[in-house]
Amino acid sequence: MRELTIQECTEVSGNGVALGRAIGRAVQEVGEAMSDWAESLIESWLPIAEKINEVIR
Repeated sequence: MRELTIQECTEVSGNGVALGRAIGRAVQEVGEAMSDWAESLIESWLPIAEKINEVIR
C-alpha cells in the first residue's frame, strides 16, 4: 500500500477544512431560517394569547 505524499495530505486536510466550513455555513443558515420561522410563529400567536389572557381575567 502506498503512503500519501505531503501534497496529498495537504489536499485531504484542505478538503476536510472546506467541508467542515461548508457544513458549518449550512447549519448556520438552517438555524437562521428556524429563528425567523419561530419569530413569525410567536408574532402570529401573540394576539391570540393576549385575547386568552383577557378572557381568563
